[in-house]
This record gives sequence, structure tokens and C-alpha cells, in this order.
Amino acid sequence: MFGDDIILGRTVSKLDDKGRVCLPSFTGRQYKDKLVLVEFDEDKACIYKYDSYVSQIEELKEKIKLSKTVSERRKYELEMYSICKKILKVLNVDVNGRVIIGDLFKDHEYLNIIGSIDSVIIEPSKKI
Repeated sequence: MFGDDIILGRTVSKLDDKGRVCLPSFTGRQYKDKLVLVEFDEDKACIYKYDSYVSQIEELKEKIKLSKTVSERRKYELEMYSICKKILKVLNVDVNGRVIIGDLFKDHEYLNIIGSIDSVIIEPSKKI
């Protein structure tokens, strides 16, 4: 399953004309995995497993419910807002291990795919 183990790796992948990129096997991706594409930086994005990303939001919802003060509640609401506003789109891994990231990197033919412990970073790359 996507990112279940400590995964480390780096490769360059080509973005096709339909905005798809193949996630390398070191990401642990599997057919039909549901992932979340999240804004990371001006020219970078991260991919997280959908369930783990949503569980962060659910934990914050629970903290909001249990908040004892208005300031505590606002703190958790702002944290939840900052997490939610970074979501760019939900991705589904196809049978070939690809995801459609669309226009996010439309000006770049090649992308660096960098695997870390619980996420994958995607950023523009120079030609292979």
C-alpha cells in the first residue's frame, strides 16, 4: 500500500500529454489506491495516502468538538483550514501505476519524484 513502509527513492518521470505521471514502484503505489495531491511549495506538490490525510482532518474535527475555550477551538479550526486549503485534488492510481495531476506542472515535461517516509514530493526537473 502507498507509503506504508519507510520508502526512500528518487527518479525522474515524464509527464504525458494527458497530464499523467507514473509513480515509481518505490512509492509502494498499487492499482486503485486513492491519494491526495497537496500543495507543498510554489513549484512542488506532495502526494499522501488519502486515508491518512483525511484522518488528520478527522482528528482536528474531534479536537474542535472537545475544545474547552474559544481560543483553543479557533486554533484547531485554523489548523484544519490550513490543511484543507492545500488540497489540490484527489488522485486514483490506474492499472499502469499512473495518476493524473493535470495542469499543475503543464509547463514541465519531466518531474522529479522523491519518496520519503510518508509522502512523495513532485517537482519540476530538467530533461533526463
